[in-house]
Amino acid sequence: MWFAKYEDDFTREYSRLHSEIQKRTDDGIIYLQNAIDPGRCGDPKKGRLKGWRSYEIGRQYRVIYKVDYDTKTVILASVGKHKEVYHKK
Repeated sequence: MWFAKYEDDFTREYSRLHSEIQKRTDDGIIYLQNAIDPGRCGDPKKGRLKGWRSYEIGRQYRVIYKVDYDTKTVILASVGKHKEVYHKK
C-alpha cells in the first residue's frame, strides 16, 4: 500500500468540493494507494505540469498527483474541475 501526502492546495480545494465529489475523490485516492504502480494509473502531463499525472474522477474532475517511488508516497497536489486544475496561475 502507498502512503498519501496532501499538499496545502489539494486540501483547500478538496474542502470546497460537493460531498458527492469528495466521496469519488476519496475512492480515487484509495485506488491509487492500493495500486501496484500508481504512476501507471493516471495520464502523464506536459508543460508546466511535467512530472505530474492526472487521474480522472468522473468526466469533469481531476486529481493531479505524482509518485515518489523511494518513499512509496502518492503526492496529491490539486483536485477540481478540468479547467480549474489545468489553468492555475
